[in-house]
Amino acid sequence: MRTTIFSLALLMSGVTGGVAAQTTATEIEQAATNYLTAFAKAQSEQGYEVTFEPGSIDSRLALASCEQPLAIEFTGDPWRSTHPSLQVACEGKRPWRMFVTASVSINGPAWWQHDRLPAASALPPIWSPPNPSW
Repeated sequence: MRTTIFSLALLMSGVTGGVAAQTTATEIEQAATNYLTAFAKAQSEQGYEVTFEPGSIDSRLALASCEQPLAIEFTGDPWRSTHPSLQVACEGKRPWRMFVTASVSINGPAWWQHDRLPAASALPPIWSPPNPSW
């Protein structure tokens, strides 16, 4: 009888207490993909073609639930590296952050000089990549 009551009490405590909601690897991957898609769209409006592939995240990962949308930003410059990292962070009651790798390729118009420039000639303006707020 005691075993039955104990088992019933244990079962009821699990039902009423429940397991705290968690932020899953799938949610983090989806947020990273959405961020990279928005980056690609912003660059395509400026004439660049961006292809990307977010890194994989272990499906066993379960972080504290985040009540707010996940905050994502590049930790490196995607214009200078083909493998920038993304910082994914939660600023909720139980804050956390993690880094997700990504493969990013940006293609667009380029400028190069085929021949040598004559001495004392004026150089064309130097092109620099846009400085987006990513």
